[in-house]
Formats: sequence, C-alpha cells, structure tokens
Amino acid sequence: MKHSYAKQQSADIEGLISAHTELVRKIAWQIHGRARHITEIEDLVQIGYTGLIVAAQKYSPQEGASFASYASIRIRGVIVDYLRKSSNLCRTTIQIKKKYNAAVSHLERTFMRVPSRSEIAIEMGISEDELDKWETAFQANTPQSLDAVYDQFSVWFASDQNTPEEQLSESELQDVVKDAIRTLPEREALVIQLYYVEELNVFEIAEVLDVSTGRVSQIKKSAILHLREFIEKANGNADLISMGATRQSSSAAVAADADLIILCVTGAPQVEAVLTGESGVISVLKDGAIIVDCSTSLPETTEKMASLVTAAGGHFLDAPMTRLARQAHEGTLNILVGGDAETLKAARPVLDTFTENIDHVGGIGFGHRMKLLHNYVSIGHMTLLAEAAAQAADANIDPHIFVDVLTKGGGAGVALERLKKCILTGDTSDVPFAIGNAVKDIDYYREMVGDSTASRFVADGVSSAMSAVAEANSNAYVPELMKLFRR
Repeated sequence: MKHSYAKQQSADIEGLISAHTELVRKIAWQIHGRARHITEIEDLVQIGYTGLIVAAQKYSPQEGASFASYASIRIRGVIVDYLRKSSNLCRTTIQIKKKYNAAVSHLERTFMRVPSRSEIAIEMGISEDELDKWETAFQANTPQSLDAVYDQFSVWFASDQNTPEEQLSESELQDVVKDAIRTLPEREALVIQLYYVEELNVFEIAEVLDVSTGRVSQIKKSAILHLREFIEKANGNADLISMGATRQSSSAAVAADADLIILCVTGAPQVEAVLTGESGVISVLKDGAIIVDCSTSLPETTEKMASLVTAAGGHFLDAPMTRLARQAHEGTLNILVGGDAETLKAARPVLDTFTENIDHVGGIGFGHRMKLLHNYVSIGHMTLLAEAAAQAADANIDPHIFVDVLTKGGGAGVALERLKKCILTGDTSDVPFAIGNAVKDIDYYREMVGDSTASRFVADGVSSAMSAVAEANSNAYVPELMKLFRR
C-alpha cells in the first residue's frame, strides 16, 4: 500500500512539473529583461526548473491557492536568489548609483516632485545617453531585498490571489483603472499594455517602439504617475460622497438623472468620447438638460457637439476656465462662456459656486475661441520669459537683478509674477501646468487659426520651442522651461 501511494505521489509531482514548464520560461524571460547584461536566459530557465521541482514536491492543495501561484513564488525566489549571489556590481557602478540617488533626492527636495530625466542628467553633469547606460546597469545589477521580493505589491512576485478587501473593491477599482488608462497619451497607454498585459520586458518594448530602454522606462514612469494621479483624484471623491454626492459607473448613468452636467476633461477627443462614445451622455440626455463644457477644446468640435446635444433635446454652453489650481481650490476661477444667454442664466447659480468672474463672450464656440487666444498669449509670454531667464542664467546674471530690472520695466506683468519664484529659487509650484498640456493648447490655437489670413508666425515659433523639449518632459511644469532651454 505504501509503495502504491509513493508511486501515485511521484506521478502527481511529475504531472505538476510537466504541466508548468512554460511557467518557468515565462518568469525567466520576465526577469531576464532586467538582468540580461549579467546572465543568459538559459541559465535562468535551468535555475527556475529547480524552483518548480521543489514547489511540486512541497505543494499541498488548499482552497484558494492554485499550484501556479505557489510555484511562481518559488520559481522567482530561486532565480532572484541566484542573481543576488552572482551579482557583479562593480565599485564604479556603486559610486555612480550613490551620485544618482543623491541627485534625485536633492531635486525632489528642491522641486517637491519627481524630477525629469533631463534634470537628473544636468544635476549629475552627464548626458541623457550616459544616464540611459547607467540606469540600465542599475537595473541589471541591483538585487532586491527579501522584503521587496515578497512584498505583495512587487511586480515580480504579485500573487494571483486577492485579499478579501481587494476582492470587495475589485470591480470598482477596475472601472477606475480603465477610466484612468483612457486618459493616457497613446504612447504611454501602449507601453502599459505591452508591459503589464502582454508581459514584454523593457528591452522587447524598446524594439517594438524603436526607442532606447531608458526612454521606455521614462514613458512607463510617466504613465504610472498619470495613473496614480487619476486614481488619487478618484479616491478623493470620497469627500464629495460624504457630503451627499452619488458615484455613478458611467457617463450615461450620470446623465440619466442630471438637469445640468459639467464636463472638465483634457481636450476635444475626450469631450467627444464622454458625449458620444459607448454609454455616452447624449444617448440618455434628459429633455431640457444643460451641458456645460469647461474643457479646453477645439471650437470646431464644440460646434459639432452642441449641434448633437440640441438635436437630443438639450442645451449646450462652452465655458472654459482661466486661472490656476489655487484659484480652483478657492472657488475663484474665471470662465469664458459661449452660447445662448438664457441658457447661461439658467446655469449661472451653479457656475457662481466656483467662479469669481463669468464673461459671456459670444455664441457657441466663442468660449473656446477666447480660451485658446487667452492661453496662447499666457503660454507665449511665459515661454519667451523662460528663454530669457535661461539666457540670463548662462550669462551668470544674478536672478534677483534679472527679476528686479524686468519688474521695473517692460518685462513686468502676470507672466513674470508667475515665474518669479522659479527664477529665484527653482520652486515650480506657482504654475502647476504641464508642458505637455501647454503644447496641446498652443497646437489647438494653431489649428483654430489655420484658415485665417492673419499671421501665426509667433505661434509657430512658440510651438516649435516647446515641442523641442516636450516629448521627454511632458509632465514637467511650464516654469521648468527655463532650465530645459539651457541644454
């Protein structure tokens, strides 16, 4: 009987091993992407097989714990342990890593945010290409601590099983994440898809996109920051719910019960998606409901959306906002309204709750026309001033003297007041407006005036200047242009 049991147990173990050999290769390839400079893939596969064998020998079936989940931890554990023991982290790499960490720490304290790669390179006194090489070396040679290895949030050791709390909120979180991903720029969304869904490593993604591994890491980091910001904002809605607000699962669900709907999204594609996409607002719009679009959008899109809303029995106002985040928190924004005066009168009690000034600037589309004109002037002034500040810094002109002279002369104005703190101290908090959004607004302006006979030479120049640094620094704030223009 014992002999029969032993044979059965041996068969079970062999069956588990045979059925999960591909799991070993999958995990080995994932880890190889981070360690390809210090080991061969076949070495990792062979080490991984030992983890699979041990897992099969020790596995005891239990409810809620699949063999694949259990084996994944064992396989990854033995591979990481192997890398830890064979790591060849050289003295130079250690020194550069210390310098890198010090630079990042200093910049985070200075700017009160995650620094861009160009800022890190400047702080370290190296080129971005050199930074790419060193970051690859850091990834390849730095072993994870045991705490990191078995942390439930580690990418390498993520469990297939959710805690009860996670299971409870899983569907809600999935909806939030889906919404968040839709807000990402196309390339950031693609990298997230390739990395987390298709499970490609950074080297494979670099080949797909034809960019450096450092650039892939940068795009992924930017996407994660965007997602985190979106989710944090979504979680912040808890305060509104405690005050009586109701959370809905879709735009259509909101529109079904609303007499007035305010949109505030990134741009024209997002406005169209909310209004006309799957479960869009227009599909269930109440008769006589008012839609107020506070986004920065294209007038052409605005006119198209207004026509669809009117056809559905509703009313439309384009009402983009001016001023900054501080005024938003204070409820003292300015809005520029395009649309019917009677519709504005009906919406005004709601709009008055978060604005200081409401300007009725014309019919449908004129709110967005005026907003793009406004932003072009505002961003243009700050771009010009940032370039001048960069030149002043290169000439070793004292920033206090630079600011003082401009303040007393023709350089005085809102742009200087907004950038003053950054010029003097490096603090960018007075203008928390991303360069990527600024470029979008300028390009919207250029598209809007495309058929005009009036000149747009200056706008083209502003767009060119900002675009030269925007791709690699889209999340950096506009005041940082003065540093980026020094490269």
